[in-house]
Amino acid sequence: MPVTLSLLEPGAIFGDISLLRNIAGEPASASTEVIGLTIESGEFLRLLQRYLNFAQVFQNRPYRTEIFDIVAVQPEIQAYGDVDLKELAQNGFSQARVDWAPRLIKS
Repeated sequence: MPVTLSLLEPGAIFGDISLLRNIAGEPASASTEVIGLTIESGEFLRLLQRYLNFAQVFQNRPYRTEIFDIVAVQPEIQAYGDVDLKELAQNGFSQARVDWAPRLIKS
């Protein structure tokens, strides 16, 4: 069953995690009309390489999807079947820190 980890606001960016971390993308669904802008992956990566300050925003940003996935596979959490993974992920997100190991972006 899908879990809503966050609601996107106007101007939000999503989908970049699959390029930056080489993991499955974030699924999204809309409950209202949405206008979206798609940037080709190669162009997005070129922008990150050209504008390092822009790249750092994405590199240093934890993603709720990552936190949720990490929490969900912890044996201590799995032992307690009635744990609210969404709540744990939300709580962990506020304290999350990213240690960036460059893969795609060169300084």
